Amino acid sequence: MALLCRIATTPFGAELILEQKALGALSALEVFNAHPDILSYTSASMDIDFLPSIAIRYLQLLTPALALCRVVLITLGKHNESAVLQVFSFILSHSDAIAQILRSGNPFLRLPFLKELAQITALIAFTTNQTVNDDLEYDVSQENLSHLHRIKKLMFSLVPRFVISDSLIRNINTTRTDVKKGKSEVVCNVLEVAGNLLMYVRNLTTLSSADRRLTTPVLVPVFNDTLRSAEDMDVVTKDLSLGVIVTQLVQCVAHYHRERANVNLLSSTLSSVPSLTSTALQDYLPEGSKNVQSLEELQYLASTEVSERLADKKLELSRCLFIIEHCFYLIWSHLDYYMLRAIPSTSYGISLKPSPLPNSKTPKQMSDITWNVSINEIRQLKEGLTSIFNETFCKSLVELSEEETSTNKGFIEALLRRLKKLLQFVPEKPGSFITNGTADKSLTH
Repeated sequence: MALLCRIATTPFGAELILEQKALGALSALEVFNAHPDILSYTSASMDIDFLPSIAIRYLQLLTPALALCRVVLITLGKHNESAVLQVFSFILSHSDAIAQILRSGNPFLRLPFLKELAQITALIAFTTNQTVNDDLEYDVSQENLSHLHRIKKLMFSLVPRFVISDSLIRNINTTRTDVKKGKSEVVCNVLEVAGNLLMYVRNLTTLSSADRRLTTPVLVPVFNDTLRSAEDMDVVTKDLSLGVIVTQLVQCVAHYHRERANVNLLSSTLSSVPSLTSTALQDYLPEGSKNVQSLEELQYLASTEVSERLADKKLELSRCLFIIEHCFYLIWSHLDYYMLRAIPSTSYGISLKPSPLPNSKTPKQMSDITWNVSINEIRQLKEGLTSIFNETFCKSLVELSEEETSTNKGFIEALLRRLKKLLQFVPEKPGSFITNGTADKSLTH
């Protein structure tokens, strides 16, 4: 499998693997359907010993297969239909095991299972876009179509479980006893899962076309009661609310700024290691090296340890920024739809359902974009977002934009400007969208 992954890193090699039906052979393996019970390992040791546990042996088989699928997708791109269909065929062939992984998913899984969840959610996100999904719905059987809808429902249910709140990070740091070396790897995997889930939602929303304004809304325009939903680990919901995405954005921005301060502290510590005394260096030494006496060796060990911590924190920041950008895009795209293009279905005094008459003059486009939402719900959504995007929060977002790379420079600022314009519009009466002249000062230019 390692050799196949190496071959798949080139376009020619990836296409060769697809031509030879290597992924089809993996889809036919029955061993992947025998996934061990995840919850039974929450309190048991999963350390690789002389005789690894059943879960570890299973993951030693599944992980390389997932890695091969991911390398093929990365090499050929998510818009390569042959790659997407073969990888999704692998997912559907083992849909029961995939559903078990998603149903048991939560931030407090043992680290091997958390890594597995990150791989699975990444594959599902990579293979999801509206055009390919439409093709799948026409091509696959009714049984596979039901598996597809079940995966969508389970992915939606995972989103509120992985809201990056301060309490979640504290619980990870205080309760995780299964990791020997810090908790940063656990946090990074939690952030990766959260990012994969949001990428999945975004791919469902965005059409594979040149016009990125053509969106398919998948988030319910409900803003209230999001914290309760975010803390509920047992509920599997069909719909995902926009308020959960807003909560994720707010919490992730706060986490980013907290960790940014830690990165600055670690950077200054790394530069000052050569001037620290042996006593001061003890705080930065890895476990098992407290008895080292040589100052040069102490400095080397401390420098290596601080460098690793710094690299982990920078990885956290990059994944956190990835989450923030996807949350922001989802909020803007759905607000753009609800404010400017959606037709509230109960506000016009007429039925917008498609007429059974062949010569009906009801526009098909009008019936297609009807959404079961009232003007009051849109107004409540606008008021909730206005309270969140105040001057302080907007300033913190602008600070994030200043730290972006050159390729992403200005992305958050551009979306923030568009969001401010949208929040100045709200329907006051049926059939009209008028400018709200009393908009918050932080939402005006």
